[in-house]
Amino acid sequence: MKRIISIAIALIMLTGTACAMPIQLTNGVATVDAFDLHDNVETELSLQSFHLLAQDPEDDSYLIYYGQELYTVQADAMAKAIVLTEEVPQLGELQPLTPGTRGEEVVPLQRRLWTLGYLMGSADGDYGAGTQAAVADFQTAAGLEATGEADEITQLLLASVMEDTIGMEAVIPPEVLYAPIIGKTSLDLQPILDSGLEFDYDDMSGEGFISGGEPVEVDASGSTALDKYTFSLQFGLLTRESEGAVDILPALKLRCLCVRRPVLTAVTMKAGEARGMAAVDELKVSLEGIDTVEEGIVLLTGDMIDALANAADAGELKLRVEGQYKTFDISLEELDAAARVGQLAREIAR
Repeated sequence: MKRIISIAIALIMLTGTACAMPIQLTNGVATVDAFDLHDNVETELSLQSFHLLAQDPEDDSYLIYYGQELYTVQADAMAKAIVLTEEVPQLGELQPLTPGTRGEEVVPLQRRLWTLGYLMGSADGDYGAGTQAAVADFQTAAGLEATGEADEITQLLLASVMEDTIGMEAVIPPEVLYAPIIGKTSLDLQPILDSGLEFDYDDMSGEGFISGGEPVEVDASGSTALDKYTFSLQFGLLTRESEGAVDILPALKLRCLCVRRPVLTAVTMKAGEARGMAAVDELKVSLEGIDTVEEGIVLLTGDMIDALANAADAGELKLRVEGQYKTFDISLEELDAAARVGQLAREIAR
């Protein structure tokens, strides 16, 4: 396509919040079965960057643009391959624009063509010969039939190339995600494969961490600048490989950002009647600007696993984080994710 002209211009976008968009998968490649729009031949696509143009409500599919070709992908196939986080337009929402049309509905088309360098002159709302030629040039560059008429697909693709790329994630099949530990432990891995949890694995160290994603942030700061203490807590399953065998250990990743070091030593957990305590292992200390960062792992005892698993039912999960110089009492409000890890730890150990 022609060089994008850099300008500051207010573009009139598609009606509503949904918009065709370019997508870049941030964690790998998604494999989907797709149908070529022109001959309806099924093919397997390996997607990493593509344009998601619209959803067809009639046959529950998505229209995508990839490698200068148009394809349809069934909605269930797309859901198994990609985590869609944005709303897309519905096919049939845009009316085709043809030469001879005049009005405000032509202006967004002309502005996009002008911004991309296909149209000379102003966006005057008159779909004349110049606009027709510009549309045909864009269609040729995009691999579409150069009719010079701005059908719905042409308008969607033109809108998509004007959008910023959106990062989304590919859905990685469990057997691929957990390949580094499959067959290396006597534990029943099926509950983990079915859990939908994330697996962050380091092939250099042979260690990994299975969790629900983002850690919980807790501000335990006092009233003065010297009493700044921010905790990050992430419950999960630590995997460690040694001589070809993998241990899977329920654990808590603990991080403290502070001005004065607490020197973390132990954590007590309580939910309902269940209570347990364990030491902080592998404490690492670093600097982040003028602040101190302490990071450690707490390997959960059976009592702590019970507390974690019961947290949602008990309606509480309380932690006492002990340090050499200071102790912190923390009550977590988000309990479902923590309880899920505790219940999974129970299940795989059966």
